[in-house]
Amino acid sequence: MPWTGIFSRNTSDFFRALEGYFYVENANLGFSRPIRVVSATANQIVLRDFGLLGELTINGAGLTFTLRDDLPGGVKGFPQLTGGTITSFTVRFNAELDMLTSALALANNNAERAQIQNEINKVLAETNAQLAAEAAGQTPTTNHLAANAVVVPTQAISAAQLGTAAVSSFMTGSKVPMRDYLNQFTVNFAGPGAPGGILGQGFDLVGFDGADTLTGGPGNDLFVGNGGNDTMDGGGGGVDIYEGGAGNDVYILGAGRDAVTDSGPVNEFDIISYQRATSGVQVKLEQDVTFPGTGFAAQDTFGGIEGVVGSDFNDLILGRTIVMGDLSSDFLSGGAGDDTLLGGEGSDTLVGGPGFDLLDGGGNQSTLGNAGAGDTAVYSAGPNDVHFFNSQNGLLVATPRGGVDLVTGIELFSFAGQIFTLNQLSLSNALLNIGTAQADSLGGNAGFDLLYGRDGNDTLRGEGGTDILDGGLGDDSLNGGDGVDTLSGGDGADTIVGGGGDDFIFGGDTSHDLRDVVYGGDGNDSIDGGYGNDELRGDAGDDSIEGGFGVDIVIGGDGNDVLTGSAWSDQIFGGNGNDFINGGFGFDRVNGGLGADKFYHTNAAGHGSDWIQDYNAGEGDVLFYGGGAASKADFLVQRASTASAGDARVQEVFITHKPSGNLLWALVDGDGQSSLNVLAGGQTFDLLA
Repeated sequence: MPWTGIFSRNTSDFFRALEGYFYVENANLGFSRPIRVVSATANQIVLRDFGLLGELTINGAGLTFTLRDDLPGGVKGFPQLTGGTITSFTVRFNAELDMLTSALALANNNAERAQIQNEINKVLAETNAQLAAEAAGQTPTTNHLAANAVVVPTQAISAAQLGTAAVSSFMTGSKVPMRDYLNQFTVNFAGPGAPGGILGQGFDLVGFDGADTLTGGPGNDLFVGNGGNDTMDGGGGGVDIYEGGAGNDVYILGAGRDAVTDSGPVNEFDIISYQRATSGVQVKLEQDVTFPGTGFAAQDTFGGIEGVVGSDFNDLILGRTIVMGDLSSDFLSGGAGDDTLLGGEGSDTLVGGPGFDLLDGGGNQSTLGNAGAGDTAVYSAGPNDVHFFNSQNGLLVATPRGGVDLVTGIELFSFAGQIFTLNQLSLSNALLNIGTAQADSLGGNAGFDLLYGRDGNDTLRGEGGTDILDGGLGDDSLNGGDGVDTLSGGDGADTIVGGGGDDFIFGGDTSHDLRDVVYGGDGNDSIDGGYGNDELRGDAGDDSIEGGFGVDIVIGGDGNDVLTGSAWSDQIFGGNGNDFINGGFGFDRVNGGLGADKFYHTNAAGHGSDWIQDYNAGEGDVLFYGGGAASKADFLVQRASTASAGDARVQEVFITHKPSGNLLWALVDGDGQSSLNVLAGGQTFDLLA
């Protein structure tokens, strides 16, 4: 957008829209041109320039104004707000200035001209944007030069705070080309003391004191966080500039060439995040720059940053190797993928995340028995779920569903928030077998096995005992064998067999997963399909199965099972036993099978209508209403014939919750039932009684 403005509260000015030609300025500074009051009410005052076709709308409550004729400049009729509170303003404009010429013309002397020229060149090089400069007599600083800048307070502005400020328009005498006829931009206030939340579309977003959330768009954005713990999100792309102040700030970088400068105190903790990256990133924190090259993080620069959060891919993140007091305490987080985190000197915190990571604190090699203080490796798993192995190159740390990390130079470990030193850890007596990036065949033994396939189409066999099997990327085949096993397929089209024992089985980890086929086997298994369109079978035992994100087929088998379709439209078969079936979100097709089954519906938005194929009151089936207390009068029973649904001679039954208007259940051949039993709020009642 070509419009540029600054919205602030200080002793000299209230609002400047330099390309829209509006000033709300201290009366002692002088004025250029008056503007016309188009309309005025207690809630809105509309001001329009005489010649430049720009318009300023001020919204609020109890607004009053007067026209001042006593201001410097000799022109009469400047509007001044005398009462009320401003809650938002809108600027419409027609033209844009040739800023490079006008800015230099405004400078009072050669020194100011040189400083303005330097600032213009610097910002132009970073943003390729049009600039604006303050009026003559103002000290030029970086705050007075901006690309489409809007500074937004987090509280409403009262007339008393404006003091003697009045509104005028501004003209430099430069050529004014016609452009973007009557564009519009609106700024709203977030309320006194409240965190701000601002959404951009390729212009500039500025927060004041308080925890602000600033979200950019696909264009080139400028973020100014000022005080408070701010989150600045660059959005989808563009060349973005981030300026942070006091507070612990988080910068979420986009795909463009971004620049981050945090000028807060050295005892704060500021983080850049590549969580939006579509490929692995390489970051060198010491030099405040990502490695030259191409891709998501190419040519990003940053200063005053203490932490880095990587992508879901294979990252290389290097901390500082030069100690400068507390400035060398780095936070490095790899995210998913096979990451390399090098902390450098100082007290660093390294979080590998899922995948096979190298965590190097920068000190001596970490092996059990080598105690110290300084760097910390952080894991979400509890201390009883983590296993340690000494290796030639350092300490191996294995976690369920988290891969194996090679740790060196680390003195402290955090497991689910509990801190341990190296001397407090014990080596595991389990068999550790790690695959390669190729197709591996890994086998365990009768004891405790940890098998990690990594990339490739792997085959993992746990045999007897309590095993942990992690297929990693690829189309893997996992068989836990007997024992209480934890099996994770990872992304890919996996086949997972739990075998005997009460197993914990997980399908895909991310949206890149395709389809998994899971057999729980004997025992009371817990199965989570994760991502992908999966086929999940509990087999024998009282199983708990969750379809996850995808169009899934969920089959409970024998036993009293708890079956949840989760997202999308799933097919669910209870099998033998008294099953609890929750279709989840989407329009699900359900068959409870033999036994007294409960068909659950939460009546939440997006839950959809569940088609129940075999509701049978005689077997003890119940329609379980999860939306709170209800009575028979809250439900509407309707009947209709549906082609190919069931017996053509028997109508289907449709049950609607009348207060919400949501159709909850459709019972195939339901009109053949003598009872329709609903359980709600602990009470069971018959809709046909």
